[in-house]
Amino acid sequence: MKLWTEILPPAEQTVYARQSLQQLEEAKGSLAAFLPTQLVNDITLRFDRTRMGMVPTAEYRSYDAETTIGALPGGERVTIDLPALGQKIRVGELDQLRARGGATIAGQENLIAAATDRVVTAVSDRLEYARGRVIETGKLSINENGFKVEHDLGRSQDMVVTAATKWDQDGADPLEDMQAWAEAYENENGQAPGALVVSPKIRSTLRKNEAFRKMVGGVVSTPNAVSLDFINTQLQSEGLPALQVFSRRVNVAGEVQRVLDEKKAFFLPAAGSNILGGTFMGTTLESAEPEYGIAPGDRAGIVVGTFRDNDPVATWVHASAIGMPALVNPNAAMVAEVL
Repeated sequence: MKLWTEILPPAEQTVYARQSLQQLEEAKGSLAAFLPTQLVNDITLRFDRTRMGMVPTAEYRSYDAETTIGALPGGERVTIDLPALGQKIRVGELDQLRARGGATIAGQENLIAAATDRVVTAVSDRLEYARGRVIETGKLSINENGFKVEHDLGRSQDMVVTAATKWDQDGADPLEDMQAWAEAYENENGQAPGALVVSPKIRSTLRKNEAFRKMVGGVVSTPNAVSLDFINTQLQSEGLPALQVFSRRVNVAGEVQRVLDEKKAFFLPAAGSNILGGTFMGTTLESAEPEYGIAPGDRAGIVVGTFRDNDPVATWVHASAIGMPALVNPNAAMVAEVL
């Protein structure tokens, strides 16, 4: 196979792929809001794992006395080799013949663009699944195609909780649970949670919860369910974040998997705060190949190119990336089993 640059140069195809990846994450709803993409000009990730915690106060002093000494937060140095991932798709002879105008430049561009969208979706979904695993477990765990990593990022067990009475059982008081957990989160992190991520199943359970229904109808007459707006109003009146419903699923090795466990609720920092960690994307070998034509400053991240076979005539759209999500501050995510 030979890199095919005549129809869609790899540099342009890569720009298109990165734009497609961003649009996918925005359209589908992505945990990248909490673990945003960070580009790394390397294949090794190094960071200091920290506990954000409460900052010790400064101290008053008498004039001419020495100022007391503070300290930066302690942390463990973590070094992880970023793994390679990607996918390639063959656009066969028959596919090209069936596409009306497939022999024209425009027809070829459409076929290549469609295949590019598909491989980008495959990479996006795998990264999203990894984000869900690391947020839920506090661990990096991958075992695929000869690459294996098992790394406990050190989440405190205080940030892994279970409702004494599950929310789908009689007598459950979710609001009381959430208030207690949010207080524990704030004690650990020095600030209140900024997001509360739940599944559609948890949302439905809360709408039918007796404690919430009695807030509307009282003891004598209660509705069968309350609205999501009502629940969010109650949460926000108590200083809690509104529910953020997340339901993304992905196809992992032929099996549909939920990105996050639908029986668990997740207290997280506010989206875009960069407190929790990131999705660290390294630099592939392909990006440095002269034929790809990618400028040195643009090489980190997903790279896509098209290759061509002559016998039979076929093209391959190949996506390559190096990267994975990681938690820099694992205690900034609290996981609560509620169903």
